[in-house]
Amino acid sequence: MKILSWNCRGLGNPAAVRALKKLLQSNCPDVMFLMETKLADTDTKAKANLFCDPLSNLFMVNCDLSAKNRSGGLALIWNQSVNINILSFNKISIDAYITSCNTNIQWYATCIYGSPYANHKHLTCETINNLHLNRQNDSWIVFGDFNMILNGSEKLGGNGVDYYITSLFNETLNHCNLNDLGYSVYKYTWANNQIDNHHIQERLDRFCANIHWTNQFPRYSNKHLLRYTSDHAPSSLSFFMQKRVDPLTTIKDLLDLNIYGLKIKSANKSLRKVGGKPLEMAL
Repeated sequence: MKILSWNCRGLGNPAAVRALKKLLQSNCPDVMFLMETKLADTDTKAKANLFCDPLSNLFMVNCDLSAKNRSGGLALIWNQSVNINILSFNKISIDAYITSCNTNIQWYATCIYGSPYANHKHLTCETINNLHLNRQNDSWIVFGDFNMILNGSEKLGGNGVDYYITSLFNETLNHCNLNDLGYSVYKYTWANNQIDNHHIQERLDRFCANIHWTNQFPRYSNKHLLRYTSDHAPSSLSFFMQKRVDPLTTIKDLLDLNIYGLKIKSANKSLRKVGGKPLEMAL
């Protein structure tokens, strides 16, 4: 399973659409979350710009059309390997319940596009905190462009860190038992495209999950990909879905096999691989 998350900074021009198609074709995600699409469902080419076979399912949150220049806009697209039930949405988030069609494994996913404005950043944290109220015992992943950093090491250049905002972000993740899933390749996911002393980079995009999700998917890897037409790098989370092994069922299967000639010694060796007791002790 693979999820891509990208603040694309607008999909209203052919160059941006080509970049999206190339990104999807080269990474083959099952699910993709796009931020700042600057599209609305009334746009004649909106769906054409977002669809890329086999990602044939689409949910959109319209961009803000009230301003002179368009802003915002979210999109979640996915293929037939998962069923996605949209639970709620607003201008900064899409909350969903995902079911794998192959394994029937289920989990909650919240896609976040945090406000870039300092006086609105608390709204992102409030959204996460409110969802956490009913997620404490459920598998839950939260990802996207949070437009916040956790500490000074996640910023290069520019003015000093706003410790009120970093503290607020840390407190939110800690309160909700959400752990940063880390990254590989390059640390920073955003750059302001300036030079020399004006150049700034920050790690604004990330994947976070609670312990129920990481227990469900213990093998995962988050990569920061190369930047395309946007000032944000796409993030790619790969993880593996495996059905839980029931030790009692395994014992029964081994006993059934033993009837047909499987040696007890061989059965013990197989059983230890799933954490069970030696067969002679279990009988």
